[in-house]
Amino acid sequence: MRPPWCTLNAMIWIMLVCSLCMLWLDYRAAHRLVPAERTTLRRRILLTLWFLDALPFVYWLLTNRLFWHDNPTWMTLGSMWINYIYMLTVVARAPFSLAAAYTQSAWWRGIALCLGVGAIGLFIHGMAATRTAYDVRHVILRSDRLPEAFDGYRIVHLSDLHVGSLVRPQKEVAEVVDICNAQEADMVVFSGDLINVRHDELSPEIMPLLGSLRAEDGVFAVTGNHDRGVYIRDTLTITTAFTTSVVMHAEREAGWHVLDDNSTYIHRGGDSIALTGISFSEQLQEKRHSSNLPNVELSHAYQGVSKGDFNITIAHIPQLWDRILEEGYADLTLSGHVHAMQLKIPIGRRGISPSRLLYKRWSGLYEKHNRWLYINDGIGLAMYPMRLGAPPEITIIELHCK
Repeated sequence: MRPPWCTLNAMIWIMLVCSLCMLWLDYRAAHRLVPAERTTLRRRILLTLWFLDALPFVYWLLTNRLFWHDNPTWMTLGSMWINYIYMLTVVARAPFSLAAAYTQSAWWRGIALCLGVGAIGLFIHGMAATRTAYDVRHVILRSDRLPEAFDGYRIVHLSDLHVGSLVRPQKEVAEVVDICNAQEADMVVFSGDLINVRHDELSPEIMPLLGSLRAEDGVFAVTGNHDRGVYIRDTLTITTAFTTSVVMHAEREAGWHVLDDNSTYIHRGGDSIALTGISFSEQLQEKRHSSNLPNVELSHAYQGVSKGDFNITIAHIPQLWDRILEEGYADLTLSGHVHAMQLKIPIGRRGISPSRLLYKRWSGLYEKHNRWLYINDGIGLAMYPMRLGAPPEITIIELHCK
């Protein structure tokens, strides 16, 4: 058996290193700020701060397969809120701890305190407000390959609902569905990750709401990495194949059309466009955040599709776009997956996000050789229950003839 530290991913390593640094900073800051004669007060303050600093270790214990047989919903949600509390009480406090530990300047400490208070305000705003401030984005695309009968065709693009990560799932899903139905779209596309971890997130209260999602030509969906149940620890009892089949069955029961590496046609009079769905493959799981993907076979998904037809391809991870373009079919590819890491500074056309460090294409519209990729920032949450500068997104894509 590998030692526990070998099971840590890069994100947890960063959190643990930051935790150790904060333990040291708080020790120095407490000795500088609290007089030596008040030993008891200093000790109590340090114990409180050290408990908060150690939250990444608690997160690691909750998420490590060596210590828990399974990860029920409460554990997944608890881990997410532990991360949030850590950001609120430790990350936001870091500037002041640093200033207090290494300078006697009241001016620098005052600036650091203001930075910390500002960070706390942003984190609270990201959880309480931005998390459900749905951003309805309108995108107009023009193509000389689009049949005339489809001029003005409207697509609602949703992604990454992550039902189990929502703070108030029933209320939030209802709001999303109401917004989508109000668009009176021709088609709704869902590009994967309906669940967060477990199929039982699709409760009897949620399913009727998903079934009420409407569009003239229907709702079309593909599976994402979370839909495959790969994050369930007890995969002997609940296999990935079982989770995937339950999620796909639930989507079909809701009236959705699930595209599982296959294609279909949408007709308008004598014209038609092709719609292809690429399921998330377990081959991609290890490299799901990398541009260096293993070679996956996509041609079977386009079986029966003519390259002369306008094609919309749904694929959960945007890194597949280059491979999709090689197939020569997709005029428009719709993806999700990235969420812009739920953190974006609104500077420039696309904004600035840490997701830029991992992904070549990470949010919004991209164009190459008169073909497009659109990456939806998603609705749900991962890692922490907030969104800063990256609100949940509902995209309206309108197609026009050139």
